[in-house]
Amino acid sequence: MFAKRKVDPELEKLRNEVERPPDLDTTIADIQRESSRVHAAYLFEHIGKATLQRLCLLLSSTATGKIYDGWQEFAAHMGLTMEQIRCIDYDFKGLQDPTYYVLLTYVQSPEATMDKILSGLQKMQRLDIINQIKDHVHDLVNVASQHVISHDGRVKNSSMFFLALQNKLWIKVKFGR
Repeated sequence: MFAKRKVDPELEKLRNEVERPPDLDTTIADIQRESSRVHAAYLFEHIGKATLQRLCLLLSSTATGKIYDGWQEFAAHMGLTMEQIRCIDYDFKGLQDPTYYVLLTYVQSPEATMDKILSGLQKMQRLDIINQIKDHVHDLVNVASQHVISHDGRVKNSSMFFLALQNKLWIKVKFGR
């Protein structure tokens, strides 16, 4: 019925040598598992700046519409109320990137972990962003885990570190420092 097509062995060899695109589902699951114990407040520390900047740039610079959701949908997925979203939209416009304020509001919760940010992006179908920040998140998780694990391998009191970090962020929000 169908004529058998000729296969060029040289082209087949080249096709087999080309690297396949990453399996994002597996990658996302791995990163979420790693980052489930890392509080999102690390984004606002020196070790998280690269991840924060990249996330803000990618989410806020993409035009929203039929294909992509923007920072407001991200805020809703992160659990912000409509009042908080409106406040960011109207009161803080121009001072910082809106995604920055969404994340700053989100990290005020003790349950705000990095994996939930990835889940929010996944629910929004923003796999493009996850693909571009995955290495930054992985690096952040590695450095953050070193902060809570002492040299002898025992877990330090990470809740005290979190409280100090949360108070520092509260001061940033309240007084702009």
